[in-house]
Amino acid sequence: MNSVFSWFTDPKVIAVVAPLLVAVVKRVTDKIPPAAMPVLSVIFGILLSAVSGGDVTTAVMTGGFAGLAGVGVREVYDQGKKALGK
Repeated sequence: MNSVFSWFTDPKVIAVVAPLLVAVVKRVTDKIPPAAMPVLSVIFGILLSAVSGGDVTTAVMTGGFAGLAGVGVREVYDQGKKALGK
């Protein structure tokens, strides 16, 4: 567990990092439809959890749920921006 990515075992970290990766992908390419962004967050969550090592089943479940939580984090951010008029 001494991997560089071992800190991705914490679902809270995945829930924050996954939407950031989606935002980077969104800025780099505009070919991905907006409806696919939440799915990408879940996929990134699974990938981040998988590279941190450990059991594959646990990585998929933890990463998937943390990526899904990341969708919620992103939505809170978007609604906050909208409420502030930015």
